[in-house]
Amino acid sequence: VVDDACRQLGLSVAFLSADGISPWFGNDDGNTFSKEFDDARRKWLRAWKPDVVLVVDRWDGRDADTLPRNLRTLADEVLAAGRHVVLVSQPPVLRVGENVNLREFVAWEASREGGLPRLPQDDGAPRRREILSTMEALARSRPGVELLRVDDAFQLPDGTVRYAEGRKFFYADDDHLSQAGAELVRDRIARAIARTCGTAAMIVRENGIHLAVAKA
Repeated sequence: VVDDACRQLGLSVAFLSADGISPWFGNDDGNTFSKEFDDARRKWLRAWKPDVVLVVDRWDGRDADTLPRNLRTLADEVLAAGRHVVLVSQPPVLRVGENVNLREFVAWEASREGGLPRLPQDDGAPRRREILSTMEALARSRPGVELLRVDDAFQLPDGTVRYAEGRKFFYADDDHLSQAGAELVRDRIARAIARTCGTAAMIVRENGIHLAVAKA
């Protein structure tokens, strides 16, 4: 979705990620690849001087005590080379879907209840709310940093998770969005990219999906 939004806006985009390694610089986890990842990210940030860096992570898996400091350090490191940092909030995590097939579970429950079952968040919901507050405080105090909320797109008024509509599933498992889930927040992502890159944008409807495109 990020790639598609940038293409629509006529912007170049690159992705830097590593499995099992936090977004922080200076990871000290005994993994020799961590330093290589840090060096590569610093190299490309200096070379590209990006208009915006989007940071996506499963934030509730990070140490609570060091999170505020690590977020500040991350922002400082990125802003030394780029113009904006956008911290993307974490979608809710389901209580099911990690050890069972989500679609099969929902189909079984729907056959008993006559409709899609309501699925609550896992026990990490209070932790994720604390993280949001920490990110909001950093965005208020640090120029160039902003928070992009995508989590509320997957929350229903009763506190359960908006994980599906009809036959369309927004989640692939308990915590990863499906392509349909990512499409649900495409408009928000495109607007954030356009705004931070200083690109005039309008929203058009194409095949039922909102896209941000650069104005002629």
